[in-house]
Amino acid sequence: MNEHLPVCVALQETLLKPSCTSNIRGYSILRKDCNTGERACGGVALLINHTTPFFPILIRTSLQGVAVQVSIFSTVTICNVYLPPNAPLNFRELQELIDQLPSPFILLGDFNAHHLLWGCQDVDSRGKSRRKVSYRT
Repeated sequence: MNEHLPVCVALQETLLKPSCTSNIRGYSILRKDCNTGERACGGVALLINHTTPFFPILIRTSLQGVAVQVSIFSTVTICNVYLPPNAPLNFRELQELIDQLPSPFILLGDFNAHHLLWGCQDVDSRGKSRRKVSYRT
């Protein structure tokens, strides 16, 4: 990261507990942790370069997601999502999250979905559902 100085970095499966404080020099961190009892699981984070103006976006969802508006040449919303492989994909909840994002936006993350369109050898039901979301937005 020090060599390329990215504007924003999206991390999934961070496995952080709320009590864990983390600092990465030169970056602000927005995160949503997921915990089940004593064990950390899942979680997402966005690292935003200190030189980039940004504004956190509050999204109301039970999904593991975090969003931010960054100003580069223009303002764009970046939303990072992690959908655990063993949890059912709630298409409506994902669409409700998308509906909260200011346009234009980039939705990225680990959806644990497989489809030929993004280089997988097979297609699963999550891949079909995720593809529908791509074409609706």
